[in-house]
Amino acid sequence: NYTWNFAVGHQVTEQTRLHANAGTAFRAPSANDLYLPFTGNPDFDPEESISGEVGITHRVTPNDTLRLVAFRTEIDDLIEFNLFTFENTQIEKARIKGVEFGYSHRSSRWAWSLDYTYMDPKNRDFNQKLARRARNKVDASIGYDTSNWWTEAALRYQSERLNGRPSAFGSEVKLDSYTTVDLGAGYRFSPSVTVSGRVQNLFDEEYALAATGAGDLYLAQDRFFSVELRYDYDRQ
Repeated sequence: NYTWNFAVGHQVTEQTRLHANAGTAFRAPSANDLYLPFTGNPDFDPEESISGEVGITHRVTPNDTLRLVAFRTEIDDLIEFNLFTFENTQIEKARIKGVEFGYSHRSSRWAWSLDYTYMDPKNRDFNQKLARRARNKVDASIGYDTSNWWTEAALRYQSERLNGRPSAFGSEVKLDSYTTVDLGAGYRFSPSVTVSGRVQNLFDEEYALAATGAGDLYLAQDRFFSVELRYDYDRQ
């Protein structure tokens, strides 16, 4: 198999730029997709897709930028978990389309951004929403960076998601919406030595990215702390 990509852009004014791109992609089934006991299927075909997007970027000020993008992806043989059969199956035809809006600011020390995505993911074989894909997503971040130390915060929101096609019990298993906040900070002792700390899921939000057909949730990581001491030999 082969893939291709094509992209074009046009600078309308000094502040405004238009762009468009299209391309194809190919994903071979993983070992779990093919051979995992009870759910795998060695006869799966590779996933193939074709995608396109058009967008506009406008620089409001030297430090502030707005972005609007519309996208669409058509997928053949998408691998997805089927709650009715309790195994992975292939969707012959699937489609994902949507729009993204973004705002970003960057100055000498401050940087922040806000991105919103509206997505319509559809299983065309059954005219249903694709599993585990949120219709609405929001990502926001803010950071402050000096020559020696930096700090940042990030927020992520995802709306309610369908866990899979209706189960054998005749009901849909839905995954609740969630919001998480992460914090980070660090100090540069020298160009080659940095220490940093992070807190993921600061408010200990309980949420799931998947569930069983009976509704038992696979919970995501709860609040997590980490510290890193980094040495870059090449930056001495």
